[in-house]
Amino acid sequence: MSGPDDLEQRLAADRDVAEYRSELRAHTRMLNALRETQVSHYAEHKADAAEIKAEAAEIKAGLAHIVRLLEGLSGK
Repeated sequence: MSGPDDLEQRLAADRDVAEYRSELRAHTRMLNALRETQVSHYAEHKADAAEIKAEAAEIKAGLAHIVRLLEGLSGK
């Protein structure tokens, strides 16, 4: 048998579930936005790392040239 109290409990439970689902959707949207941000930042980081690596190679080549010039001055 279901009475008014049973109906009130079911309605309250329905509201609780609806609120939980709403919060879950909000959390899911937030996590998706965070993922997009992280993917974007990772791509930027990867590009920056490649640029730094290229610049380091240039510096290394420049230093090797300086060493050769100095060795030439010292007669080696």
